[in-house]
Amino acid sequence: MTIPKEFECPICLNLLFKPVTTSCGHNFCKQCIDKTLLVTQNCPICKLQLTNDYSPNLLLVQIINERFPEEINSRYTFTIPPDTTSDADSTAVENKVFVPMYFLNFYEPPLFEGNRNIVIDKLKEYRMLQYALANGSNIILAKKYLNKTVPVGTLVKITSNMIGTINDSNPRLPLTVEVSVLDRVKLKLPATLTDFNFYHCDYVPFTDKWIFTKTRETELNVTGSERTIYDELSTLEDNINKFCKNYDTIVEALRKLKNMNNDLTGYNRYFASTILINTCIILLKRQLHSGQKSLRARFESIYGSLPILADSSPQTKKLESLSLYLSKVVLASTKTKWEWYSLEDTFERLIRIAELIAQSRDRNVLNLKSTMLSELANSVDPVISSVVFILVLFIAPRLYRKLAYR
Repeated sequence: MTIPKEFECPICLNLLFKPVTTSCGHNFCKQCIDKTLLVTQNCPICKLQLTNDYSPNLLLVQIINERFPEEINSRYTFTIPPDTTSDADSTAVENKVFVPMYFLNFYEPPLFEGNRNIVIDKLKEYRMLQYALANGSNIILAKKYLNKTVPVGTLVKITSNMIGTINDSNPRLPLTVEVSVLDRVKLKLPATLTDFNFYHCDYVPFTDKWIFTKTRETELNVTGSERTIYDELSTLEDNINKFCKNYDTIVEALRKLKNMNNDLTGYNRYFASTILINTCIILLKRQLHSGQKSLRARFESIYGSLPILADSSPQTKKLESLSLYLSKVVLASTKTKWEWYSLEDTFERLIRIAELIAQSRDRNVLNLKSTMLSELANSVDPVISSVVFILVLFIAPRLYRKLAYR
C-alpha cells in the first residue's frame, strides 16, 4: 500500500510511528528523530537547531491509527537479535574438572568484569594455585557469609606469568596473582575439601533469564494489554529524557516502573531494561560533568568511558553485561553488590541500581576508591555503622576524662 507523503517519515521513509512534531514544525517518528539527535542537533529537513523538547502529535496519531491499522500493527512487531557465544562462554563450557575455590575477604565485592589481583598468603592457597595451573589455570572466586558459601561465584583465569615462582618447594608468600573474568557461575555445593586443605567444586554457567530467548531470533508482536503497557513505557521513557534534570520526575518514573514489575513480560521487560540502563547512564553522566575534570579522569582511568546504549535493539547479553558494569561503578555496600550479582533478572538488578542513584540525587555515588579501607567502609551496613557511631559518642567522653585525670 502506497503511503501518502504527509504520513511518511522523512528519515526512515515509512509510515510515521509515534509521530512527534519538532520546534520547526516537521513530523518524524520519535525513534528516528531521537537517533538523529545523537549525531546532529539540526533538523534533517530545514537544518534549524533542535532540542529534545518536542511533543507527540496526538491528532496525527489518531488519523494514522484509523487509516492504517494493519501497518500500525506491523510496527508493533519487534525483533530481538540472538546472543552470540563469546570466548568466555566456550571456555566455561569446556572445563571438565573440578575448579579450585579462592574465598574473597568479607570486604571484597564480586568481580563483575575485567581483572583483579588476588593475594596468596597461605600454604593451602599456594597449593590451590599449583592445582589450578596444572588443570586449565581457572579459579572460582567465591564468598562466605557466616561460614556458608554463597552459591554464586566468578570463574576467572590466571593471567600472571607464574613460571619461576610456582614450582618453589618453599614459596615466598604473600604472592600477588592477576586473574581475569571468564563467566558468572552457579556453584554445585557442597564443595569438596582436598588433601591439601583447599576446596574445589563443579559449576554451571549462570546468566540472566529471558523468557523469549529460546530461539535464535525471535519476533515478538506486542498486542492487547501488552501494547498498552508498551505505550506506558514509551511515555515514561519520554518523561525521563525530557525531564532528566529533575530528580523528582525520575524517582517517580522509577516508582511506576517498579510497580509494573509483575506486568512486564516478554518484549516489555526487555524494553523496560533498556530504559533503566539509559536512565542510569544519564544520571551518572550528570554526576561526572557536574564535578571537576579530575573526577572524570579518575573515573575513566578505572572504568573507561561511560558506555552508551546506541543500538535500539541490543542483545540480551549486552543488557546483562551493562547491568553488571553499572553494579561495579556505583558505590554500595559489599553485601548489596553480592545481592545484585546473584540476581538472574536484569530488570530487577537495574531497578535497584537506578533507585540507588536517583535517590542519592547530587550526592556522589561513583565508586572511585579502590583501597582496602574504602571497601571496608562500603561493606558496613548502615544500621551497624549507626550503632558504632552511638558507641563512639558514648565511650569517647569517658575515655577523655580518664586520660585527662591521669
